[in-house]
Amino acid sequence: MPATASPATLEVPTGKDLRITDLILENVASDSGLAIVLKNEQFLTSWNLFRSYASHDACSRSPPFLLPSGTTLTFMVRCDSPGNDVALDEPEEDAGKCIERLLISGTLVPSGS
Repeated sequence: MPATASPATLEVPTGKDLRITDLILENVASDSGLAIVLKNEQFLTSWNLFRSYASHDACSRSPPFLLPSGTTLTFMVRCDSPGNDVALDEPEEDAGKCIERLLISGTLVPSGS
């Protein structure tokens, strides 16, 4: 049965909007599964980990994703099969786990601007 890691969240601060231009997935161990990004409960994008390019896979946006004040961005991973442990930063601690990272690139601006 696939394992689902605890989701990582980011809440946009009060009085600010977040404009996301790039989401970059890091899958250094070549894990298999599914990575999903949500805006509150709304689907934004996903990656099939088995098919993600090498160790980094980008989702570039023009126009950017707009996340208004108080919005929660959620990154979730369903792990079907961990990849190669040798590629991990801490192989002894992380062995047998899917370890994905998400780099968010964008601009935090005053709300409504």
